[in-house]
Amino acid sequence: MSIYCLLNQDKLKIDYSRFYNPVLLIDVKKYNMKCNLTNSFLLFIENPRTNIDLVSGFFEFYFKNAPNEYSLGQVISKTLITYNNLNPNNHEFMPCILFTIGFVLQEILIYLPFQNFTFHKELKYYFVSKMRYKCSVCLEEKDCINLHKNLYNHCICMQCILKIDNVCPLCRLSII
Repeated sequence: MSIYCLLNQDKLKIDYSRFYNPVLLIDVKKYNMKCNLTNSFLLFIENPRTNIDLVSGFFEFYFKNAPNEYSLGQVISKTLITYNNLNPNNHEFMPCILFTIGFVLQEILIYLPFQNFTFHKELKYYFVSKMRYKCSVCLEEKDCINLHKNLYNHCICMQCILKIDNVCPLCRLSII
């Protein structure tokens, strides 16, 4: 997963592992992203979870006076969380905070929704062994999970298994 940022003219791509907490703290100290007196900031993360398509934010901020190099600061704004088709509410705004020391950006804190626990299901099936097979739901050949761990091969890909309840769509028996 990648997090893309643009501070004024400085582009930044941060490779980040999957996260399942409702708060995402991104450390950007090593990138030495320097602000100006007037700034524009753009952030987006594609597909951070199975139920979220995009986290995006664009905001402008400025310093009234030039901060000292040791002054701590915060810029508080909001990010737009765009959900996939499984969620009836298509989008939601969540808080986002930029932390600075002087003119240098230190960390980005993004709050994510924690009411939707679809990602728990994703985490449950993430470590289950998979095999290359034709998914019984979407009919595409993908890495699939054998729902009953038997010879019937009721296999479903990760995208489809997250959309179903805890019963097999083929035989209605409970799944692993």
